[in-house]
Amino acid sequence: MMTTFFEAILNGWWQGILLTLLVWIVLRDLPRISAATRLAIWQLTLLIVLLLPLLQGLLLPLWHDRATWLPTQATPIESTSANPPSELRQPRPLVPLPPRPLVEVTESNVAPALLAVALFLALFQLLRLAIGYWVVRRLKKSARPSGLLLPQPTSRNPRVMVSDRIGMPMAMGYLNPVILLPSDLLKGLKEEEMQHVLLHESAHLDRKDDWTGLVERLVRAIFAFQPAVHFIGRQIDREREMACDDWVVAQLGQSKPYAEALTRVAELGSNGRIPILATGAGRRKEIFSRLEALLDTTRNKIPSVSEPLVMLAGLLLLLAVTQAAPFSFLFGLSNFNSRSISASSEGRREFKTRGDIRFDANDEDIETMSPGAKLLLSQSDRWNSRTVEIESDLNGNIERRFFVGAIRQSYGSEAKRFFARELQQWVRENGSNLPERLARWVQKDGVDGALREIRTIQGSRVKRRYLEELLLSGKLTDEQLRRSLRVASEMHSDSDKLQFLEAVSTSFLAQGLDAPVLDFIDTMNSSSDRKKLLGGRISLVADLSQSRLFRSIGLLHSDGDKAELLAQAAEKLNKQLSPGFFEAAATIHSDGDRKRVLLAVLENHGNELQAVQQVTKSLDSIHSDGDRATCLKSLLEARGGNTESLREILLQIAKLHSDGEKSQVLVQAADTLVEQEPVRKAFFDATQSIHSSGDQKRVLLAILDRRELAPESILAATRLATQMHSREDQEAILQRISRR
Repeated sequence: MMTTFFEAILNGWWQGILLTLLVWIVLRDLPRISAATRLAIWQLTLLIVLLLPLLQGLLLPLWHDRATWLPTQATPIESTSANPPSELRQPRPLVPLPPRPLVEVTESNVAPALLAVALFLALFQLLRLAIGYWVVRRLKKSARPSGLLLPQPTSRNPRVMVSDRIGMPMAMGYLNPVILLPSDLLKGLKEEEMQHVLLHESAHLDRKDDWTGLVERLVRAIFAFQPAVHFIGRQIDREREMACDDWVVAQLGQSKPYAEALTRVAELGSNGRIPILATGAGRRKEIFSRLEALLDTTRNKIPSVSEPLVMLAGLLLLLAVTQAAPFSFLFGLSNFNSRSISASSEGRREFKTRGDIRFDANDEDIETMSPGAKLLLSQSDRWNSRTVEIESDLNGNIERRFFVGAIRQSYGSEAKRFFARELQQWVRENGSNLPERLARWVQKDGVDGALREIRTIQGSRVKRRYLEELLLSGKLTDEQLRRSLRVASEMHSDSDKLQFLEAVSTSFLAQGLDAPVLDFIDTMNSSSDRKKLLGGRISLVADLSQSRLFRSIGLLHSDGDKAELLAQAAEKLNKQLSPGFFEAAATIHSDGDRKRVLLAVLENHGNELQAVQQVTKSLDSIHSDGDRATCLKSLLEARGGNTESLREILLQIAKLHSDGEKSQVLVQAADTLVEQEPVRKAFFDATQSIHSSGDQKRVLLAILDRRELAPESILAATRLATQMHSREDQEAILQRISRR
């Protein structure tokens, strides 16, 4: 996917340059097109150049249906292998597809390198824009009022200010628009000339050139790697200035007074640094170019946009885009609908096909080709290259060509050996005629031999397809299933691993295969994919494999995923949870997620003594008083505990830091207090650990409200009451004791 994306970007890059050059050539010598219309055309060109990767990568195939109707009868080829051709099959009709891109990315490390360069350029340009925005704000703050009024009202009512830090007049817009004038220019211009300058700058703000210019600057920053974008940006800046000049001339009714004002600005102004986000600021050289255009009597000076011309230009641009792919024919490429390219330090291999092609039984030669079909197979290293081209014309005539370097050779024994060897390698990796090939492997060397062949295949997708076909085509022994899992674990793609196990999951339901399946799942990098597969195994795993399942859950990266699966396991597994469950829960770092798991255990296994004891031990790892208190309340409600477990719960209550949380849990514990010394001592020790007299009183009143209470408990409550700091709370407890 990354390679395809960058191929679209790179092909859009060179196509954008050619399209920009074409527009520049067309507009260069057309004086009857106004500056406003030229500006709109350049802005439209910029939009299309930005969308070119999308247009040529996704939409162009839909537009490029310039098909010639071809006959669909397959043409048998005289076999060059020892085996006779099998029965011909009727191929599907040819579907014409657009040409492949001129630029192809084959090295896996090219795309990240290009991305790094593009990001560096974009960040550098965005930093320049940020600095430019800061400069604009400083210039606005340091400027002083000029006392000048605009020649005519505008929709945005900008302020006219004077600055000593600029050399040319400029408009600075956005939320608080300002027209800045150099102090030297304010002194040197006549009033009429100053009015003309203000008209030009206010025209920029009225047209919202500040906002459109900001968007264009952002685009130029983000697409810094595309020179066409920068060239178009300069053309837009130029045409924008000339469009405002035409607007001023339209207001004045003649060109000469305004031209004289521009001449004075060029004489008095200085070529100081111009902020990158300033609008309408021009240098002397640019002003002279604008003067030449103003005095050109053949040029169209209408200030409005010609909508019909812009629409026509848009249609012509789209037509040029739809015809961009045929440029590849200039470089000798053809129209292929299947492509496979592999590159390594040892060399480069390329395999392209068009139309319907079927290979012989040994994958050593072509058996049939539909009319118009073509196959190209090439292999190259540092020193030489060899290429085989086999093509069928519309009449079914077949031509074979063999090249060594750029020199054509006769198609003899060397070409046949080369083609047979490379074809066998490609069809294995491509998965062409996969069921028939797999059946031959099984027939020749059995399932074990087929697994050995599959193991040598490099591509994850094709390896998955072979394994799925093997497992779904017949019954394998348990040992063969284990071997298939080991082969599948060597796939690089988590997506292919996920699809494989989902497709053949029923093959691994036999007991004794749980561990190999879980080992396979553990080889995946994606936590979400592992979670999905483990969730499906919870209700299927054998009792003896529960601990192994929980170990896999504990290896997940996300606390949320672990908690969700463990809570699901606590709900679905009716039998006693293994110690591995709580070992997996101990790997959760989040208090909230760990609480969620423990509550699920108590809800579904609260009547089991071991579950209650394990949950009580697990509370030491929860740091939040609120989460621990919630778990302790659920523990007190559980019915699986005994005297010892209740004592452990009370000891955990004493560890709470918050007096409020501690008193709430102890009030609930008062209802379930067992009148035995270890439990009683733990209860009153926990109550004594409360620092607040009010919270202590609340707990003691709860225990004294019990209908039946042992004398030892009353004595312990009395002892605590005498130690309370608050006299009022102490008297309340003693009065309650006296009434019993």
